[in-house]
Amino acid sequence: MSDSLELGPTSPDRATILVVEDDPHIREALSGLLGTLGYRLLMAASAEQALDALNVVSPDLVLTDVHLGAMSGIELCARLKADPRYELMPVVILTAVGDLEARVAGLSAGADDFFTKPVAFVELRTRLGALLRVRLLLSQLERVARLAEVGA
Repeated sequence: MSDSLELGPTSPDRATILVVEDDPHIREALSGLLGTLGYRLLMAASAEQALDALNVVSPDLVLTDVHLGAMSGIELCARLKADPRYELMPVVILTAVGDLEARVAGLSAGADDFFTKPVAFVELRTRLGALLRVRLLLSQLERVARLAEVGA
């Protein structure tokens, strides 16, 4: 895969996951693993690319590495959670850094989950599924609330 934003395997009935990872080998591995589950994938090599992608697409979940270059995944998470458009979108941090300070920083920035690489794929798959189910329920509640406002 190149370092540009790329659209991975798609399935119309599945969620869209934005994967933000600067290492092309890890991006490729995540694309292959998550692609087997039928998710629609957007791949970004930097936090800046991820923010640019959000001007075009609204993913259901962001999976980001911590160390990305100029802007870290923790900074990306904090920016997303501070934006009303994305505050309810799950953000999962995936990193090789396993120390307590990095985990606390990620969770303090609003991350919904935190994994240390290497991660067991079955656990990642299960937790992503759970977060996406909650995201779907929140979206349904938002639609009902908007309909109630229109009908009032």
